[in-house]
Amino acid sequence: MISFGFRNTCRDFYDEFAQIAKKKETKLIVYVDVQLPDFFHTRKEDFISPLKAIYIIVLEGVIGGSVNVEILLRNSSEDQMKLCVRIMAQSDKRIGEPALKNLKKAILNVRNVAFAELSDNKFGLEYEIMLQMIDLKQVQRNRPFDRAKILLAEDNEINAMVFCSFLEGWGANCTNVTNGNDAFAMAKTHSYDLILMDIFMPQMNGKEATELIRNVGCDVPIVLLTGTTEEMDIIDCFNVGANDCLLKPASSDQLFQILAKYLLPV
Repeated sequence: MISFGFRNTCRDFYDEFAQIAKKKETKLIVYVDVQLPDFFHTRKEDFISPLKAIYIIVLEGVIGGSVNVEILLRNSSEDQMKLCVRIMAQSDKRIGEPALKNLKKAILNVRNVAFAELSDNKFGLEYEIMLQMIDLKQVQRNRPFDRAKILLAEDNEINAMVFCSFLEGWGANCTNVTNGNDAFAMAKTHSYDLILMDIFMPQMNGKEATELIRNVGCDVPIVLLTGTTEEMDIIDCFNVGANDCLLKPASSDQLFQILAKYLLPV
């Protein structure tokens, strides 16, 4: 079973601690390596607890300025990934040697880190952590979405057949409609765990159908299926209320991971 949603956890960390940093007039910037997966088979606390503890200590020593958090792939084996967590902090005011010494001591009590004083108002640190990877094929064979109700709005018969084959193979109940009008009608009258919505469909497109679904108060997760990578088109998807976008053609692993993001406990 998937233990935690890694990227969701990173987003939650940013949402929580950017607000705390803002109160100190400090800017938080978080970068997550694109090579890292969406999920890890590891206890969530093993990753997030030291990061939160160290960040709180760092923020105490910074006045104004910024804190940059980078979460990078160091190396990987068949079933594990070694991550490097790097934090760079710059204060608008001089930190001072005694305060910096106390800050370093507090951080070392949380985790062994490489610590460097770069100037009288700037310092950096990094530490490594091993996380267990997930065998997606094994997870998929265990029918992880058993009895999940999914509405698929897709007018291309072949695409719909492929999507439904994957979904039903993973245990989900899949209902297919071929236009935005029917998608809206079904979302109003039936309860679904997730909606996969193609953007380009007859009668009513996926963006219009999504907007109508949101306007009637339905908060089911909606993933828009798109064949374009244009930035404005992607932004439009979120503006009408979609939770996510999936670029077509999508592999089975890409489809699985976006479904797991919303349907599996993390």
